[in-house]
Amino acid sequence: LYAQRQRRKARHEKEEKRRKEFTKAFESILYAPTEPTFNAAWEDLQRRYSDQRKLINYIANKLMPCKEEWAQYYIKWYPNYGIRTTSANESTNYNIKSYLISGRNNLFRLFTSIQELCIDRLAKYNETLAKELTSTLMIYLGQEYLGHLPTQISRKALDLIAREKRQAMKAVPTPNRRNVTMAVLGACEGICSIHRQYGLPCKHVIARRIMAGEALTLEDVDSYWLLTLRRDQVDPYSQIRNPLPAPRGKGRPREDGVDAAQQHYQAEPI
Repeated sequence: LYAQRQRRKARHEKEEKRRKEFTKAFESILYAPTEPTFNAAWEDLQRRYSDQRKLINYIANKLMPCKEEWAQYYIKWYPNYGIRTTSANESTNYNIKSYLISGRNNLFRLFTSIQELCIDRLAKYNETLAKELTSTLMIYLGQEYLGHLPTQISRKALDLIAREKRQAMKAVPTPNRRNVTMAVLGACEGICSIHRQYGLPCKHVIARRIMAGEALTLEDVDSYWLLTLRRDQVDPYSQIRNPLPAPRGKGRPREDGVDAAQQHYQAEPI
């Protein structure tokens, strides 16, 4: 019995190791940055796991025909702000169930549970936002190339801009590197996807701003990353205001009941 348990344990560990290796190989396909890298990773997976025909056939027949929806080298050109899956929405169903006492509930109880969930999530969001703002000011406040952005956009956006800035510094001349040019960054067209995917400035834009002594502004950042967002920034029609209501009542309007536009009106004597 002991020997059987050991063999079973060894077999399980071997299968688990192979499963993890397969997952890692598929992730190399999923997150491939370019199409040649994607094709090379797919060919390597088929070669290494040729004995797993069911898995290979499933990927080839079900996933590959719609690779434009999940392959990194495709979706990085979509304005998705880094959201690749629907896990956030799917988890909401589970969270709502946790607010229901039992499976026998009515529509009113479901409505109140959703309200409680929204209130709790808003409180958690405000708490996280306060912590994020404190840490953001400690790290990014005072960096000239960011201007006033540390107090206006989210921490994730600042982290992405900082990542591009590290690449941009390769093209900024220094006392030790006087002859560097923008050519070291490579081409921007067809390579830099951060502006399309995240709505943030790429390394080429940041390098030009740093060399010109200019700071980034809100015009360089998509409104998705703003910490406080007014409705008129999203919907320009919301700037339209309704006209003032006309005064009601019979007879001559009183001075305290008319608007400012009619206060200067003087009626002719009858």
